[in-house]
This record gives sequence, C-alpha cells and structure tokens, in this order.
Amino acid sequence: MHIVTMALDLPRKYSALGVVEVKSYACGISRLRSQLAKHAARINQCVVHGKGCSQGATLTKGKSGAFIKVAVVPDRWKLSREFSFIQKGGKNFLDTPAVNPPEKHAKIEETGPHEWRIVLRWSQEALADAAYEMTFWYMAKLGETICLKSHPSQLKMTPADAGRNAAKEMLYYAIHRNLDYRTEQRAIALYNSYGFGYSLGMNFRDTDDRREMLWPEDLEEIAKSGKTKYGSTILQVNL
Repeated sequence: MHIVTMALDLPRKYSALGVVEVKSYACGISRLRSQLAKHAARINQCVVHGKGCSQGATLTKGKSGAFIKVAVVPDRWKLSREFSFIQKGGKNFLDTPAVNPPEKHAKIEETGPHEWRIVLRWSQEALADAAYEMTFWYMAKLGETICLKSHPSQLKMTPADAGRNAAKEMLYYAIHRNLDYRTEQRAIALYNSYGFGYSLGMNFRDTDDRREMLWPEDLEEIAKSGKTKYGSTILQVNL
C-alpha cells in the first residue's frame, strides 16, 4: 500500500509519503526492509488511478528524510494440537480448543527512523486456519445454490453439507491419481483440514514426515497412545 497526499490545486499532483507491506506469514526485519525499499524505489513508475484523479497522473516520492515505511506481519504462536471426542445423540464429535490469541492488542515497534513494524495479535497459523475455513464456507454456499436447483428431493443432507461433501469427495479422488509429491501433499493437507481443521489436518504425518490422509480412527488411536498402529501422529509444538 502507498500513503499518498493529493494537492488541491490543478493539475493534481500526488506525492507518496510512505509505503506499507502486509504479510500473511511471519518474517524477519531484514526481508521486510528489502521489500519496502524496492516498493519505495518503484514509486516514480506508478500511475494514480481512481475517482477524481487526473487522467494519467504520476506519483512522486515525498521528502526522503520523512518517508514512512510500515511492515505488518502476523505473530508466530501456534495453534493447539489438542483434541477430544464428545458424545451427542449417541454419536462421537471431534472437539478442539477455541483459538485465543495470547495478546489483546497488536504490537507496534519503531524499528528505525520513520520505520515501524506492526505484529498482529493473530498468528500465521491462525490466519491460515481462518482462510481454510472461508474456502470451506464458500463450498457450503455453492452447495446451497447448486443442490437446491438440481435434485433437492434426492438429498440426504442439507444443501450446505452437500457442497462441503462434494469438495472433499473431489479431493479424495484427486489424491488417488498419479500426482507429483508436492501436489499430492497439498491436496492431502486441504482434504485433512476440511475434515478435521487446520491444526490437526496439516500436521498429521507418517514416520517419514509425509502427510497422509487422516481418519477418525487415527485420532482415536492417537488419543489413546499418541500415535497410530503404523506410527503416524500429529506433530506437536511448544506453545
């Protein structure tokens, strides 16, 4: 993002007072400074576009001595890997702890002259968890739209559940194709996360540290002995 000021007189002149870089993953200050410096160096190549802007107006860099650089990154804390089973109506349901950030507010640090780093109270894993949940929510909305128009009388589940189930079904079929390692591992991660949540689904690994498909029986074995009969387990972290 660019922090821009606009002159009131015509023709309009636009000056960048600073740049902001927002990351979805945690990274060091050196990498952030490098990227912010590249953004600042490209400012004179920018064109301002929008309602009320002069057509083809260019952007110039403000006074270098007061040029602002802001980096926004998520925190590094991890989601809990704990889980349990609760019974409702004679059925077992997976229960995982609620996500509670350890900090009540974001941390704002001045890392240099006119330079700040903002560390969000939400972590990289928490943001990834929310992103996966949003895509799964979207599949439910597609199900509500598609299933109601096609064969609602044949549905044995709600249209939203049908949409979620269709997404998992297609992933299941894809995983059993001849995929390269990276594609297979990403498909398994998505399939597991849709079924059991990000913290468990992403971190179910075999003895060779490969992701493999997760099933309720696996979690039952892990709850009893810490691993499955084949040695697979949920990778733990120091919270």
